[in-house]
Amino acid sequence: SLAQYIATSNNFLDSVVDHFGLIQKWKIERSPRTTSRAALKKVLLADYDDKTGVFSISCKDIDPAFACDVVNYAVSYMEERFLQLGLDSNLLKKKNLEENIASCYKEILSLQQELKRIEFSASNAYSANNAPSVMLDVQMKKLELSAQEQVYASLKGQYEVLKIDLASETPLFQVLERAEIPDQKSGPSRGKLCIILTFAGAFISIFLAFLLNAIENIRNDKEAMAKLRIGKEK
Repeated sequence: SLAQYIATSNNFLDSVVDHFGLIQKWKIERSPRTTSRAALKKVLLADYDDKTGVFSISCKDIDPAFACDVVNYAVSYMEERFLQLGLDSNLLKKKNLEENIASCYKEILSLQQELKRIEFSASNAYSANNAPSVMLDVQMKKLELSAQEQVYASLKGQYEVLKIDLASETPLFQVLERAEIPDQKSGPSRGKLCIILTFAGAFISIFLAFLLNAIENIRNDKEAMAKLRIGKEK
């Protein structure tokens, strides 16, 4: 239900409009924000099934690849929005841990390179005067490196435990299936189009036949033609 509400929110609609440049694509000039939102609502449809708890998004467009991209972007937006709201707390923790682990790993690599640089410099420019300073720098870098390695080990341990917890529970919002580029149009039906065009053609033909017959009758009616000439002269 929350996802269905988000699908109609201005933030969501504006995000899709801006990401795909729909104001320019649809050549909207008057009231671009309001008009683009209304136009998007007509083609981007959201549906929620109470029985299964499945939320579905679909997009109708003459370009199948574009429709597919819009739906997948909308799904990614929903996924990120639910994480921001913190409704799936474990998923949010997982994301934060992944970011912290990556940051800590980069710091370890940086400290290792810095330690090698100091040791290399010390071996090439060693003297009795700078020996205490160099040894102190090396010792400090080793302490920093050791601390970062302990933090990294702790974060990895928390991450593995969290993965076990996530495996035993169902997330509040999870993507069951992403959109694919359709190889068959959703509508309109070719059969219906043929029937509509046939009836439309027949109706127009009958109308034209009556119209031409009426014109011919007026031309053959001398009194009516005389009135028309008088009307033109006036």
